[in-house]
Amino acid sequence: MTRQEYINDIEALLSWLVSSVNLRGKLNLLDLHIHSENFFAQLLNLIYNWKLSNMNKVKQNISGIDLVDDAQKIILQVSAEISKQKIEVSLSKIDVVKYTGYNFKFFGITNDAKNLRKNKYLCQEVIIFNSQTDILDMTTILKNVTSMKIEKIEEIHEFLHKEIKMPISQEKIETNIAVIIETISHIELEKNYKPEIIPFEIEKKIIHNNLIKSRSIIDDYKQYYTIIDKIYTEFDKLGNNKSLSVLNNLKSIYIDRSEIKNQDDCFQQIIDDVVNFVKQSSNYKPIHEEELLMYVGIIVVDAFIRCKIFKNPEAI
Repeated sequence: MTRQEYINDIEALLSWLVSSVNLRGKLNLLDLHIHSENFFAQLLNLIYNWKLSNMNKVKQNISGIDLVDDAQKIILQVSAEISKQKIEVSLSKIDVVKYTGYNFKFFGITNDAKNLRKNKYLCQEVIIFNSQTDILDMTTILKNVTSMKIEKIEEIHEFLHKEIKMPISQEKIETNIAVIIETISHIELEKNYKPEIIPFEIEKKIIHNNLIKSRSIIDDYKQYYTIIDKIYTEFDKLGNNKSLSVLNNLKSIYIDRSEIKNQDDCFQQIIDDVVNFVKQSSNYKPIHEEELLMYVGIIVVDAFIRCKIFKNPEAI
């Protein structure tokens, strides 16, 4: 996996957790809130090299704090409620005798805390607290992860996958189109593959569908029609209707976007949709964005030539 793929996966897992915590909190189902304290203690330790432990394991509901790192003198409140009042209440309840000189940090797990960093807070003098640096949220975490070395990102990614199991419906699944993309990526496209004769003039279809800006893409990629045809032929040897499933998927995407009045915008949106679809496939092997856009463009133009997308000028 590439750095960006790791980051995307980490973001997806954390986003699902945040949504679950938020929803279950509104339903007064607080089990995830309790478990998330342990989870975030380990996650923050990985990201910031802290040694936070869950104080609620020792004594339930310690006022103002959930996690403590005695070695680096850090106390931290994990909360699904993100507000100025919540932070000030937490600050006011800290045991100043026990935690004098400790740095208080607030971690809001459900919403962005950017606006809260602009506020001034009532804080006991013996407790260290800087609202600009000590109020954390999910965006803060992701920004820190993004700048890390790939080895550390891999470690965090592995931890999240062990801890978070999304519903099957939200996990990535294998797709046939990802297989086609993988196959194309191993072909030298600069070889002279001349398109076979097709049952209508491409030019006529371009004009019929009023594709002005998309013409250059179609002209550039139509020469690879025979390559895709050969790939589909080989692909079908692996099972019935494999290439048909890819083409019908492209047709479904076109139907969903056919309400877009500007046909050039529709054409580009289909390409964008296919790119996103491929990226969400569990069997997609990440490649450079420029290459992926080109390969998807070739597949979409092939579907255009086969009359799976856009109107056929010779249709009765």
